[in-house]
Amino acid sequence: LPISMLVYALVLMSPVVVLVVLMNIGTGILNRLAPQMNLFSIGIPLALLMGTVALVAYMPDMSVQMVNLLEDAIESADHLLRTAPSR
Repeated sequence: LPISMLVYALVLMSPVVVLVVLMNIGTGILNRLAPQMNLFSIGIPLALLMGTVALVAYMPDMSVQMVNLLEDAIESADHLLRTAPSR
């Protein structure tokens, strides 16, 4: 069960994480090209904005994934309750 939770976390958040990492790489390249500019004052709010936009854009697919996750959790709980020893 813990491995499947990790897989679900990776499936749910990988598009958002990849987008924010790519944006951070781009900001790092810009920082190397123009070191006199303070890109931290631009990069952090931009990362927050891009992460929020990615979450909003990914929300319809995320809801489908969450339904699948909840169905698996309910099925696992049902299996656990059915196989638990009775007193």
